[in-house]
Amino acid sequence: EGATDTRGKKSGYLSTIPALYPNDQWQMDGWELPFWGSGKFERSTLVVVRDANSKKIVGYSLGKTENTLVITEALRDAVSSTGYLPGEIVLDNHSFNQTKEAEYLKENTAKLGVIWTVTSNPQHKSIAERHFKHLDAICKDYEGYLGEGVKSRNRNGRPNGETMDYSAKTQLSENKVKAIAVEIVDTFNNQPLKDGKTPSEIYESGEKINCLKADVFTRVQMLTPTTEATVTRGQINIVRSNVKYEYQLPAALFNDYNGVTVLVNYEDLNDCVYLYDKKTGVAIGCIPIKQKAHGAKVNQTEKDIEIMNSHKGRQNGIKAAGKRAVDKLRAAALYENPKAIDLLQKHTIPKDVVKVMEQNSNLKARLLDIGGNPATIEQPMPKSEIKPHVLRGDEKKEKSPFSVVNKGPLKKIKL
Repeated sequence: EGATDTRGKKSGYLSTIPALYPNDQWQMDGWELPFWGSGKFERSTLVVVRDANSKKIVGYSLGKTENTLVITEALRDAVSSTGYLPGEIVLDNHSFNQTKEAEYLKENTAKLGVIWTVTSNPQHKSIAERHFKHLDAICKDYEGYLGEGVKSRNRNGRPNGETMDYSAKTQLSENKVKAIAVEIVDTFNNQPLKDGKTPSEIYESGEKINCLKADVFTRVQMLTPTTEATVTRGQINIVRSNVKYEYQLPAALFNDYNGVTVLVNYEDLNDCVYLYDKKTGVAIGCIPIKQKAHGAKVNQTEKDIEIMNSHKGRQNGIKAAGKRAVDKLRAAALYENPKAIDLLQKHTIPKDVVKVMEQNSNLKARLLDIGGNPATIEQPMPKSEIKPHVLRGDEKKEKSPFSVVNKGPLKKIKL
């Protein structure tokens, strides 16, 4: 049934039972706050995400209009504050549904089992719409209240003319309107309903059965666009509007991901980026923006010195991690083939082991016992002087049986 038939009471309607558990269903809708703001006779729109079971407002966002950004921010706030993705999300047939952002969001969350219901029937999101009256009632206690609006059927939906004139002269600042929005949401969530329990109490005490836990990595991956980036010299660079943002991987991740292409998501480029393994989709970590230090000593502060020391520690950590990785591979190889130690060149043996072997007097004495002389051990040939297996051009000619070098001087042949 359409909205016209339902509102006009021309046909019957189906009675429905609210969601049984918290996060079974979230309903989204926008509502204009009853205040003039910013000195321009404009109202701000509050987009709320309301849990259908507990009636709690689990997330919200404020903007000039009910646009794509405000809707997305409200949903992100809900997932962030609860730590869950719901079983179903209900919203009206808004232009948001035709945007690429909505398509991306629905596609990613649907893969995890979230159902999206887009409807024009007010019955489907009756909980979100019906409880706006509760918010409006709370707003009456604030200065500058304008009433429910000219479309209201409520006799007391608009204040008297004197109050309206006063509100027009004392318009609220944008910051004041935001503060009121935060207060009325908190008041509603902690105000007892008919059964004596508050929406917050009902939500917290209810079982979360038909929903999915969403940590910060899942939330960011689901609600923000994904890009690809290659880790170069241990860091990722992202350029937006001719501004370069740099993010350095910690030492623990350097050797595993340097030179590797990863998936990147972010909410605020000035804060951090979230990395995911391209093959598995598993979260790698949250990488903060790279800190910069002054190069000129006269400009350096204690903070600059701290950044420099941190960078030096990171470099040492990268070297240590690389050494541990090589040692691990070497140990695994020797476990499979103990004789492989004889094939290892000196420069591949850990320096500390070499030093112990060279300085150990017992080993030197044992070498003398078996007829050896430590003083006459030949030094290993430098790597650059080791000849390759494939001979170069001139050497190849010398080894040829037809070479003049091998045959000696030419002899005259009598004819």
